[in-house]
Amino acid sequence: MNMKKTIIALLMSALMIMSFIPVSAFADGEEPAVPVKAEWDAPFDLTGVIGTSELTNLETPDLAKFVITYSDESEKTFVCRRFIYDEGTDDEYTVYAFYDTDYYQPPEDPGTQGEEPESSAAGLYVDINEDEDEPVQFVEGWNDAQFRLRVPYIVSGEGTEDEIVEYKELFADARVLCAPKRPLEVEYLPADGFVPNLSIGSSFITTEAFYGEGNAFRVTYLEWNDDSQEFEEYTSTYSYAKGVDIDGNEEEGFFLKGRVDLDRFEIEGLEADLLKGENELELTYSEYVEVLGEEVPVTFKVTVDVQKYDAYAEAPIYAYTGKVIKPKFKVYNSDGDLIDPAEYEYEAPANKKMGWYDVEVKFKDEFKDKYLSSFIASYGIGPKKPVIRKIAGGKKSLTVYWKKLTKSQLKNVDGYYIEIARDKNFTKSYKSYKITGKKLKAGKAVLKKLAKGKKYYVQMYAFKKITQDGTKFSMPSDFTKVKTGKTR
Repeated sequence: MNMKKTIIALLMSALMIMSFIPVSAFADGEEPAVPVKAEWDAPFDLTGVIGTSELTNLETPDLAKFVITYSDESEKTFVCRRFIYDEGTDDEYTVYAFYDTDYYQPPEDPGTQGEEPESSAAGLYVDINEDEDEPVQFVEGWNDAQFRLRVPYIVSGEGTEDEIVEYKELFADARVLCAPKRPLEVEYLPADGFVPNLSIGSSFITTEAFYGEGNAFRVTYLEWNDDSQEFEEYTSTYSYAKGVDIDGNEEEGFFLKGRVDLDRFEIEGLEADLLKGENELELTYSEYVEVLGEEVPVTFKVTVDVQKYDAYAEAPIYAYTGKVIKPKFKVYNSDGDLIDPAEYEYEAPANKKMGWYDVEVKFKDEFKDKYLSSFIASYGIGPKKPVIRKIAGGKKSLTVYWKKLTKSQLKNVDGYYIEIARDKNFTKSYKSYKITGKKLKAGKAVLKKLAKGKKYYVQMYAFKKITQDGTKFSMPSDFTKVKTGKTR
């Protein structure tokens, strides 16, 4: 009996001793394969952002690779993959990381998202090894860089719920190219006989002025040549084209190689006051260089021959009557001279609802050599404007009286605005007061906290909230004549 108790006690002691043996121990004296070396292995060179340690293409599926050598002389390749965290909420997001290809296989369709690998030993954690005292600052050309990697390896329990993973820190050397393609020079190449669509007195020039079949802009770039290990110049031509973009929308403009879904040529607008005859313009072409994180502008000169005037019309606002209103326009050239109505024509639309409307004004054939062929004029139909009866001065105040509205008139007016200022241009000490509800019906408003003993200019207009073509806005009336009042 005592012998039996002794055996049981020995077995219990053995079990207790075994429970304290680290689970990381391998049977028969074997040790886990520990990572000992890391190498950057990819079919392309990394691209960096100048002045930072930022890489623009490290997280590129199927391209960025690290090869890890282990203590048992085996190797594993870690490739950048992506998967989606999706718990059925708005918190869904895509994660890029490096995974051991033994554990993770990409989907057959490269456009789909992968799934997170089952083994926690699959994730390789990578960052640029930065010294706090001397952080990495990439410069143009080639840069030597070093990655710091936390390499996972399985200590025990591989493929089970008890799998234990440890991490070994390794370093891998790589080179980073900072070679932004940047525009250097721009040349305008017009088609034979083409004259830009510009007018005398034009105040804003954009790319659209140069639209025309056969027109092009040639841009000279500076780009790194890996074979020669130098920056070299090459050109791209942006040609005028019409087409359909990738969203199915009709587009026209200057496109690279005539394809509308590629980089577009944009010219920065220019404030100008063009005269009749030849004008030399200095325009700016601007292209965003991703690795620089900024726009790179290039200025260039274009000579244009301007022989025609632009034209514009005042935008009258007519009072709503419930009946059809046909507009009449006063038309001016870009010098501000009134144009004889015999020189142009337009078809007046038959509108009666409140809102804004456009009319195409066309110049007659015998006058097209003086003006651009046509332009768009606008007019509005709004509520009836207020009628100011009198303005009475009070102590640091003004009381504005207007003709009261009838019940039927109130249906077409939602309110008034009273504007006051100390000058007739309404800039000095300008104030605006919105009048609605009971105040609107009262026929007067007291404007307080004004300057003592000062003359004020006063004008008013009405407004009505409307919906036109699906857009809601306040349609104004015409302004009243300006009147004055003086505070005490």
